[in-house]
Amino acid sequence: MSIFCAAVLLTVIHGAATRGIVAPKQLTGLVDGAIKFKCHYSIATIANKYDRKFWCRFSANERECNTVVSTTGYLNRKYNASIIDSPENNFFEVAMHGLKIEDAGKYSCGIGTSARGLTATVNVAVTDDSVVPVEAELVFGQLRGQASIVCTFGSQHATGRKYLCKIDRVGGCRNIIDSLWEVDPAYMGRVMLSYLEAPGSVKVELINLERGDSGHYVCGAGKYGEFGETRDVDLRISQETTIPQVRNSLTAPEGGSIAAECHYDPRVKYSLKYWCKWRDHGCRQLITSEGFVQEDMEGRLALIDNPSNGTMTILMNQLTDDDGGWYWCAFASEESDQRFTVQVHITREQPGLSSSSIVSVAPGDPVSIPCLYPCKYNPHQKFWCKWNSGSCDPVTCTTEDQRGLSVSCDKGTREFLLSMPSASLHDEGWYWCGVKKAGRYGETVAVHLKVSEEARPNAAPPPLEKSDGPEEDDSSIGGSGRIHRIDTPSDASPPDSKSSHVLPIVLSLCAVVLLAGATYLLIRLKAKRNSDLVSVGSFRTNISLSELDNPRYAGKENPTAVDAQETEIGQEDQKNTKKGSKEDLAYMSCLIYSDNSST
Repeated sequence: MSIFCAAVLLTVIHGAATRGIVAPKQLTGLVDGAIKFKCHYSIATIANKYDRKFWCRFSANERECNTVVSTTGYLNRKYNASIIDSPENNFFEVAMHGLKIEDAGKYSCGIGTSARGLTATVNVAVTDDSVVPVEAELVFGQLRGQASIVCTFGSQHATGRKYLCKIDRVGGCRNIIDSLWEVDPAYMGRVMLSYLEAPGSVKVELINLERGDSGHYVCGAGKYGEFGETRDVDLRISQETTIPQVRNSLTAPEGGSIAAECHYDPRVKYSLKYWCKWRDHGCRQLITSEGFVQEDMEGRLALIDNPSNGTMTILMNQLTDDDGGWYWCAFASEESDQRFTVQVHITREQPGLSSSSIVSVAPGDPVSIPCLYPCKYNPHQKFWCKWNSGSCDPVTCTTEDQRGLSVSCDKGTREFLLSMPSASLHDEGWYWCGVKKAGRYGETVAVHLKVSEEARPNAAPPPLEKSDGPEEDDSSIGGSGRIHRIDTPSDASPPDSKSSHVLPIVLSLCAVVLLAGATYLLIRLKAKRNSDLVSVGSFRTNISLSELDNPRYAGKENPTAVDAQETEIGQEDQKNTKKGSKEDLAYMSCLIYSDNSST
């Protein structure tokens, strides 16, 4: 009875320990050949990285496991074995060479000082046959981590369907992804198949691993169960992980924005960090930490990296329906890559922040761009920043009163103002208004500032062109020079109506006067064509009399002089606000110059 209880207890302990370390279940080697494999372990427990690793063989009665080789330098002289630990990749590699038939048996790889620590059982077979059976390839991944499966089938399968399927309980194989770009809905956005350089070779990548992803997979060329070649894959998922739980679903209104926060290990030196949009056959890079931004994403996408706490934030605004879908946060290093998936949903709601999408000003004019925000953003930090090559360094302001007074919220609008005293061509570009809460980025809205002479209001008409050749329908100015024919505007004053009364009188009085009347009529009709030319002394101008009555010239001594122009840009600031009220506490303005300094 005691022996039975001990056996049961050993089985329970052994089974519990197996969950902490993962190794192949079966290995087969040729006589005088070799076996080589990896034992994976979690690095969530720091001791696993620095503790003793070993490879041992069970005795005939399986009551003890005698060490073959360990990382402390021990080697049993009966075996030609080696062990190499790789704590940065959370596995150690075991190899046995010069295999003999008597080497077949039950082994264990483990961590600790005895076989009662973290262990995994491996059955080793040795054969003198010329063909070694292909065992299932072990692939290990951490929860919320990733795993890569490489399958090589040779040039005879360079063309044709490649696939990865998962064996189900009834013996079938459910298609996960294939080269025809059919993806299982449960793996949408987190699986990708790509071709390798070697003909007939593909790689399947799984990210955001879940507990249910563990199991037996088949990587194949052709059609499962009918024709082609297959490779068995044993995918194991560690329940312990150092990878943080991140929010992988974001919802934003059309025309609004998202702020995706991705975490990485700040101790790892990544050569590249990037944000890409997932497709079943690839992931299109949109922005990278090296300053690359896709042309169609300029002004609406920013990458903010914070290596001190291992956080990369992606800000994307001006969202459309086409922006919905799956995205990957990716971190590439020499050892391995790390990826996280984020799904973006687009709704028909209204964005919280609002501003003008385009603002046009002339050089030298002042700029005032209000950013309107709802009451819920009252306690949040607000910022304006100028976008440049995928970065947007904010100048932060806040509505928080430094004297400790509270800010009330009423039906009045809230404005966060961007002001520039004098715009220059250097100031042209994209400006973002946004909010932050507890150091985390939130909603943003983009404004495109255009600085050009064409934006100058009430600009004088272009100079009249002189012609050296003969022109039709021209009139002289003081007997010298010519101007082009000026069409009568729709609001010009009507022609003199005297001709309509003179003509019937002349006709009724005398036929002799008919010739003089006709001549007079022709003169008046010719004068009608140039009725907009108003004489001022001996000078004519092309300002219509009706335009002089237009209210937009009121108060201007010379509406045609460039030096006398008036502009209304920036006059929106002059609003009647309640001085000294709590409303003033909710209003802040940042004066941002081209060098991003603020006053």
